[in-house]
Amino acid sequence: MEVLASLTAVLDRERAVVDELVRLAEQKQVRIQDVEAVTELTRQEQRLVRVLETAESERLELCDVLAPGQSLEQLIQNTVGGDSKLQETAAALRSGFGRLQVLNEANRALLTETLAFAQFSVSLLTEQQVGTYARKGTTVHNKTLFDQKV
Repeated sequence: MEVLASLTAVLDRERAVVDELVRLAEQKQVRIQDVEAVTELTRQEQRLVRVLETAESERLELCDVLAPGQSLEQLIQNTVGGDSKLQETAAALRSGFGRLQVLNEANRALLTETLAFAQFSVSLLTEQQVGTYARKGTTVHNKTLFDQKV
């Protein structure tokens, strides 16, 4: 039973890390246009992911001790049976991962949109692409808002 308690503790640590990752993803969503803030939040996420990887390795080792070759879900269904604390912790961890995935997808879409807007704004200012029609053989002179020649 000591291994089971250790597994529950590891899952609880993983859940806490995932909850923190969710919190950071929510902050990133709010501050998506602040490059410095997003960079700092990403650094924090990377640190937490390393912690999560370590806990995940530990969880896999404990699962192999309890039920070699079985996934956590199989272990909970077949071996553990009535340990409600383990079931609750695993369910909370799954829920946290689901929430994190939704937030990460939303943040990816927001970043893509922000980048596209920035690129569009730069192209408007420098008129890198001609936005008018010209007859064949004629030259269109681009007028830019700022001089990009150095």
